[in-house]
Amino acid sequence: MANLEDHGPKEMGEDSEEDLSLENMEQSIMDEDSEEDLFLGNMERIFVPPPKPIFEDSYDVVYKFPSDSNKKFVCPIPENGDELSDHEAVVKKNEIPGIDAVVKNHALRFLPAKSISRCKAVSKEWYRKIHSPLLAHEQSNHFKNISGYFCQPPGGSPSFISLDPRAYGVPSPSLGFLPETVDLRSSCNGLLCCRSRLGDNRYYICNPATEEWRILPKPKLYHGPETAAALAFEPATLDFASHFELICAVTRTPDQEVLEFEIYSSRSDSWRVCDELLCINEQEGLKPSVNGFYSKRVVYWATQSGGLLSFDVKAEVYGIMALPLSSGPTGALTVMHGEICYLVPSTQEDGTLTIQVYGDMTMQLKWEFPLYLLAGHEFCRVLALVNDQTLILVHGEKVIAYNVLEQEVKQLTEASREEGYANYFAYVNSLTRISHPEVPPYE
Repeated sequence: MANLEDHGPKEMGEDSEEDLSLENMEQSIMDEDSEEDLFLGNMERIFVPPPKPIFEDSYDVVYKFPSDSNKKFVCPIPENGDELSDHEAVVKKNEIPGIDAVVKNHALRFLPAKSISRCKAVSKEWYRKIHSPLLAHEQSNHFKNISGYFCQPPGGSPSFISLDPRAYGVPSPSLGFLPETVDLRSSCNGLLCCRSRLGDNRYYICNPATEEWRILPKPKLYHGPETAAALAFEPATLDFASHFELICAVTRTPDQEVLEFEIYSSRSDSWRVCDELLCINEQEGLKPSVNGFYSKRVVYWATQSGGLLSFDVKAEVYGIMALPLSSGPTGALTVMHGEICYLVPSTQEDGTLTIQVYGDMTMQLKWEFPLYLLAGHEFCRVLALVNDQTLILVHGEKVIAYNVLEQEVKQLTEASREEGYANYFAYVNSLTRISHPEVPPYE
């Protein structure tokens, strides 16, 4: 590039294009001592990279400039705005929001359904926000903590045991909003699967927090009272519809020696029978329990022989694993550190009650937690492990939460002897909406 000082005055019309280019270059170069401000509109015309936003939302945009640049940039800002620093420029779109707007727009999505419902009386604007489908979608993706358990003794009515009654709860713990008496069969991420106790044993999918429910069409196979069921539902970030699947392990009648898998999909609102068949008579005791457990696209059922029957929902194939010899009605499948584990109580020779944790594909003993605050001679049943540190147990005639790290015990409710062997289903206090059937172009 030629030095600007080497160019003398030119006559009118001579090298006019070169003059215009030089004039533009002079306007775009800023010396260190220059007091001229350069706006973002001309930023690409200087010899430094364009700024990159390091923070952006509906209120502010912050631009970061290279630290080795000694240029001074000033952006257009509202009145009463302060001059910006050498290496940052802030474009202020609106005033800083108050705590009311921050909570409404950014914090509600992290709260359980009961806490959100109590905020409806703040204002009409809050009421509209809470009833919007957008908040239900955001909350179902951000709040996934176990909030309590639905308990149902054989032949009895459902009830809800909250881990924190001030924060978690449902309007009708007995599921009285459903049109008929039902038995709980499965739960997953805020949704419950129920089956009518009388009549044609129809399946219901519902959310107790919103009291929305839906009846599933009649299956293709005959589902007897001992049909094993597992609900599979994962909230999708980019899909507002709450699509789910119900996987049922059905024994073929009248011999009941073959196990078939039938899957309901909410996307097509229809059932399909998988090609996989499991011969029960060849492997004794492989009949699965009625209630299933879902984690990471796989459903699990404990079997009568102490095994674990798994079914991959995507690949539609089954597998069989062995549970520990001490497995039984007092143990439970749960998720610990993101992996499937089996918990079972055990009493040591000195009378100390411990919880044994079995994991990996071979279900080997990995950890053992002593519960010093509980008597070892009392009846004990494990329900689950919450947040990798709190055990939910039925101990004696109480349902308790035992924090293993802090060694603290909290009583949740009383439990009769009958309720000790009742069915317990973990529940997430979510605003998940029950989507309507849709038929996509292809499955």
